[in-house]
Formats: sequence, C-alpha cells, structure tokens
Amino acid sequence: MLGIDRINTLLFTLIAFLSTFVAAQNCIGVIPAGGGNQFWSDVEAGANAAGKELATAIYFRGPKDEERQEAQRNAIHIFKKMGCKALVLAPDTQERAHDVALLKQQDIPTIYIDRDPGGAEVVAVVGTDNVAAGKLAGREMANRLHGKGNILVFQVVQGVASTDMRTAGFTETSAQGGLHIVDVIYLGSSIGAARQRCADAIRRYRGHIDGIFTPNESTTMAAYLTLRNEKTDKHLIHIGFDTNDTLNIALKNGEIDGLVVQRPYEMGYIAVKLAAKAAEKLPIQNRFVDTGVQYLTK
Repeated sequence: MLGIDRINTLLFTLIAFLSTFVAAQNCIGVIPAGGGNQFWSDVEAGANAAGKELATAIYFRGPKDEERQEAQRNAIHIFKKMGCKALVLAPDTQERAHDVALLKQQDIPTIYIDRDPGGAEVVAVVGTDNVAAGKLAGREMANRLHGKGNILVFQVVQGVASTDMRTAGFTETSAQGGLHIVDVIYLGSSIGAARQRCADAIRRYRGHIDGIFTPNESTTMAAYLTLRNEKTDKHLIHIGFDTNDTLNIALKNGEIDGLVVQRPYEMGYIAVKLAAKAAEKLPIQNRFVDTGVQYLTK
C-alpha cells in the first residue's frame, strides 16, 4: 500500500500537471518569420499587450532569420505540443499552408500576419497592403528624381510574399513615373553577407544608378550602412521600409531620403485579438485587416 506521503506527492504532481495543461490551453502562439529586427520586437509587444487584456498567455517564438525555414517548422511543432487554442503566423513559405490545414483539422484556427503567400485556409490576414505600400514608395522615388533615373532594388530572399509584393508595386509605379529598374539583387537575411553583396552591387553600378529601393528593415539597414562607407559620385536617393533607432537618426540626418513605416505593434495586437475570437468561434467579418503605413521624410 502507498503511504500517505506518497499519495500526497502523486496528488500534487497530478494537480500540477492538470494546471499546466489548462494553462497551455489558454495560450495563443505567435510565430514570426524572423528575429532580431525592431519590426518583430514591435509585433511581439503588441501581441503581449493583447494577451494581457485577454488574460491569455502568449507563446512568441520563431527563427533568427527568414532563411531558416526549418526553425519556423520546429516552432510550429512545439506550438502543437503546447496545446494552445490559436496560432498567429508570419509564414516564411507557401508550404506553411500544409501546417495550417493540419491545425484546422485539430480545430485550431490560424491568423496570418504581415504576409499571405496564398493557398492556406486561414481565418484572417493582418498586415500591410504590400502592393499599395510599394506603389507609395515608387511614387515618392519618381517625385524625388523628377521622373528620370535608374534604380537598384535590394531584396531579402526570393519567395517572401511581403517584400515580393512591395517590389512589384514599386516597380510598376516607378516605371509609370519614368524610372528604370536596372537590377533586383537578393541580399539574404544575414546582415554581414547582405552588406557585402550590397557593396559589390553599388561598386558594379557606380555612376549608372540614381536611386535605391529596399523593401524591409534588414535590406534598408544593409544599404544604409553600405552607403555610409562607400564613396559614390553623387547622392543616391534611398527609399526604404520600416524603422529602428539607427534608421530614424539616418533619416533625420538626410542619409536616408524616405521610409515607408508599417505598424507592427498594431499587427501583433489585432492578430491576437482575432485569434482569440476565432478560438471561441465568434464571427470575424473582414478576412484582411490593413494596418496601414506612413511615409516619413526628414
């Protein structure tokens, strides 16, 4: 027979397990596409604020950079084991549609954030109208160059829906404004390698480009840091995306000409709120929520 101490220990262990299980059920996973940028830190802050209001734990975990797709896959597997009631996901590839389908079979709803590569039965998408934001940058570039000039575009990695859409919008509108895209170069998500590829391209096209477009925080940082150290025969108009303390200072100093700034805090906040509603099977009217952008200059 079990002694009273042994029984009490077993009961305590069981209660602790059940408490942990219940706590896990009352959580929402938020899995970004990358890490290290101010953008994702702001998304996390907004998600945590919404979680606090809902008295719901927020599980925020993702890869360090957008090229590590296996890391996001692993984060989703961990999320499944935790038994959270809903997921907010910034998909790093269209293949995430398979994960979304499996979660739906388990009655776990998914909200996409920041980008929508298509093909997934998500409840809603919260983010920027990326094509429209790219067109805004294209118009501003055409205005700064008075409808004449050659542009170099720096991308992150091929196949990222958000930056692909921004580049598409920028290319369309800048062409309508009289500009010419001379090349689109993929820098990667590692800042060291990105700066080297950026420097190589600027040297290669020295004297033949008038402007640079960068569609996210990491490419904007890489281009800014490179231009600060590279000698060019004239000032290249640089219009980028997103912001952080360094880019704010660069903008004020005239080292960057314009930034299209998204609202990542609002993305995280709204997405968690919608995820909670979806978990409770409450109706969600709008499948796409545009959190908007601002165009900042000095």
